[in-house]
Order: sequence, then C-alpha cells, then structure tokens
Amino acid sequence: MPLSFAQGAPTAVSAAGVDDELAEAEKLVANVDFEAAIPVLERISKRNGLTHEQLIRTYRNLATAHAVVGHANVARDIFVKLIAIDPDFKIDQNMSPRVKAPYFEARGSWSAQSIKPGIEATAQVHRSSDTRVTVTLRDPMRMASKVVVGYHWEGSDPFTVKTSGATATTTLVVPPPKDKSTYLEIYAQGLDANDSVLFESGSPAKPIVIEAPASAPAGALAGSDGGQNDHSSSIFASPIFWIVAGAVVAGGAAAAYFALRPSDPAKGQQLVPTAYCGGAPCP
Repeated sequence: MPLSFAQGAPTAVSAAGVDDELAEAEKLVANVDFEAAIPVLERISKRNGLTHEQLIRTYRNLATAHAVVGHANVARDIFVKLIAIDPDFKIDQNMSPRVKAPYFEARGSWSAQSIKPGIEATAQVHRSSDTRVTVTLRDPMRMASKVVVGYHWEGSDPFTVKTSGATATTTLVVPPPKDKSTYLEIYAQGLDANDSVLFESGSPAKPIVIEAPASAPAGALAGSDGGQNDHSSSIFASPIFWIVAGAVVAGGAAAAYFALRPSDPAKGQQLVPTAYCGGAPCP
C-alpha cells in the first residue's frame, strides 16, 4: 500500500497557554499551596501536544505536590512516569523525606529494567540515491501510542513528517535532494495518546543534522535521547522553600530542596506523512 500524504494535522505541537498555566502552578507550589497546585497540574497533564520539557515540568511538580500532602502512592506512580521520560532525572539527597520515599520507590522499580527508555534516529546518508532512516523506540512501559519522524534536506522549506504506530523499529526512505544540498535534517519523537512528547531525538526546532559525504555513500549518525532538554532550576532548589513548606504542611515536611539535574514490541507499520513548514504545519 503506497504512502499517503496529508497537509495540516500536527503530530506534536506545543499547546497554547501551557507555559502560562505551568507558571501559575509553579507559583502556587512556591507559595506552598500544594492543594491548589494539584488540580492545575492535573489539568495541564491532560492537555494535548505538550512538549517534552513541558511534560517533564508537569510531572516533576505534580509528583512533588502529591508527595508533600501525603499522597505517597500517587506521587510514586508519577515519579515512575517522570523517570521513564527523563531517565537521568535525580533529586537531591537532602530533600524532604516525604518526597524522597516515593521517588526512591519509583527509582527502585526501574532498577529491575534492563532497557533505558528513549528514542534514537540513525541514518546512512546518500546524495545521489535514497537515504534510509531507522528509528528505534525503547518504551518498556508502553507509554507511547505513535512515533513521528520528520526530515528535510537543508534549504528545502517544509519538514515532511511521517507517522507510524509505536513499534520498536520504524524505517523510512528519504529521496535524494533535488539540488546540491549536503545536509539532511531529521528528528524523531514518541508521542502519548494526547500527542504530548514522551521521547525525542532532535525536534522540529533543533533537528539532528547529518552531512552526506561528497563521494562516499555512507555516513551514519545516531541521534541523542533527550539531549535537547535544558532543564532550568526550580523552586525546589531553595532550602528556605522547604523550611516554609514544613511549617505549613500537616505532619511537617523536613527542610530540603528539590533539584532537577540536566540531561544534556513488533514490526514497523505503514507511515502516514504530514508536511511541516519550519516548526509549524504547512498552511
């Protein structure tokens, strides 16, 4: 069955207003109003098209808020998801025991897994013949519902975006450039049921750039897992915050801080492509 091309429908877009909502929730957390922050964060987590960074921020704050108010099991489950999409995530050893307990329980559940979650894109680039792109999805929890792969030769206008089911391996063939372009730009993302980005290797804004050799038909390059994520510091890094929180929350959360450290099964299915212009869908 031949591939069908469609214009329009985005595969992973940043939901409008999410950053404002996250800022609102983080302000509530900063003011130790965890009970008020939780419904805001729950609402955000159900939005469509969250970026990878937005999803990490949402899970991080939501898990912490639940932990501080004593919802240990809920916090643990959210920490499990957070570690899945950001395997290098760590918390400081001096943070509140109420938050440490569910975090380390979640971390322990991942210690039994031999597979590190993520997604990787590789390619053998050719200028005079077709290029094969291979995407490998590692998703032991089966959180992803689809894989999207975008590509274009440098200098061409739209990204061509192809969608498949969340299979372990996805391959696609990229035709040679129509001009003298030597750089192929690609990205791959694993999306959840809400089209939010769980895993990414490159992105529409920061694609993986692969140079085609001038004469040799080779040149493999592997994309990185989440290397584009630049996690900023948060309110949880402040010892003063936890001192105040300990005075406010019943049972008393010990003074501490929460620091986010930066980190930067199945046959393939039919791909359904979508054209993108830059980082947005073609009109």
